[in-house]
Order: sequence, then C-alpha cells, then structure tokens
Amino acid sequence: MREKGTKVVISASGLRKVFGDLVAVSDFNLEVSRGSIYGLVGPNAAGKTTALRMMTGKLRPTAGQVRVLGFDLATDAKKVRNRIGVMPQSLALYSDLSARENLMFFGALQGFRGEKLERRITELERLMKLEEPMERVVSELSGGTTRRLSLACTLIHSPELLFLDEPTVGIDPVFRDSLWSHFKDLRDSGVTILLTSHYLAEMENCEKIGMMREGKIILEGEPAALRSKFDGITLEEVFIRVAQGTGSAR
Repeated sequence: MREKGTKVVISASGLRKVFGDLVAVSDFNLEVSRGSIYGLVGPNAAGKTTALRMMTGKLRPTAGQVRVLGFDLATDAKKVRNRIGVMPQSLALYSDLSARENLMFFGALQGFRGEKLERRITELERLMKLEEPMERVVSELSGGTTRRLSLACTLIHSPELLFLDEPTVGIDPVFRDSLWSHFKDLRDSGVTILLTSHYLAEMENCEKIGMMREGKIILEGEPAALRSKFDGITLEEVFIRVAQGTGSAR
C-alpha cells in the first residue's frame, strides 16, 4: 500500500486562461492531498475541463502556477508524465483498432511488453468488464463500453495520480456504482484522483469537492459539511443556491 498522508500532490495557484475575449478560467486555486478523491463539479462551460487540462500540462496557463507531485509543470512536466493517468472528456482512442489493440498500444507507450503487458490487459478486461468486446473495433462499441475502455487505457500503467474528465458520462447506473467502488479501492491504496462531473449526487463519494462557476471555484469543502451549512439540503440544491445567490450558509 502506498503511504497516505496530507502531502499536497496537486497545487494550483492563481490559474487563469484566456482565449481571445473569453476568460475560461480565472483566479483558480486548488490543493489536493495524496490518497484522496477530489471532485470538480459545475455546469457545462464552467471551466472544469480547461482547469483540468492546465493541471495535466496539456494547456499552458495564461497566468498562475501548477505543481504536480512536487514539480512545477512549467519547467518539469516530463518528470510527472509517466506517474499520472489522464482520461480526457473526448476519448483518445483509435476507432479503427480493436479494444485489445488499443490496450496493447497504450501499454507499449508506457514501456509494457510481453507477459507483463498481457497480464495487465487481462486484469483490466476483468476489472472493466471488457471480455466480450475485446476483439471488436472501437467504432463498433457502445458509448458505455468505450468509456470503460478509455479508463482501462488510462489505468494500464498503474499511475499514482489520476485526472478523469467526466469519467461516468454514458455509463449505466449499475456500472457507475462499481466504478466508484474501484475509485475508492484505488484511493485506499494511496492513489490520488481528481475528477470532473456535473452529477452532484456522485460527488458524495469524494473527500472534498469544489463547485465551479464562470471559471472559478465558488464553494469548496467536504460534501457533508457543505450540506450541513445549508441545513442539510442536497449538494445539487447547495450549488443552485450559491450559483444563483439565493441562499447563504449558516
């Protein structure tokens, strides 16, 4: 088991991203501790994906700093690349390759070969319930199966830090529950997970959540503590009240 503790593994300070006249992210600050699940939640166009892309080194900030696993992404991004797993919202799979071929390709990129790669693929087939479609090309798979395959490719090198952008979109409720069970198992082994979602109900599974609106976090805390501040209402109601300015905490 990887050691758990309060060490900060993701630190974003004063992040800002501007596209022409559009301010996508502004004054974004966040800290995520090792061995925890942190959820960024908010409506479409809130800035979740842009913030995530800056924290994975896929997008250079207009201003601000990001440190991941103790390294400044502006200067040391290569030092964290093989230690993190990134699942983008737009799935980065090869549609003309089979599910197995995609896993073999992404495993090879991470240095897996031969029996070690086959063993890991077998583990992920079972874990992600991919046994049936493994020989079918990605373009023929259902949306839910495609997302399961994308997550399997993200996990193939057993990363210590996961960035997941809308990982449960298009997945049926039964498998969503099993997926969250796996996320919790990963957390308990010391893996840190930062994920985005617009499903407020599933954010109850996170140790901490940040509610985003117009490119910044407007409220942050443990789910139970946030609900308690607003007289025990649901997280969705909390977010609506804060976003619309129609309620205040106790």
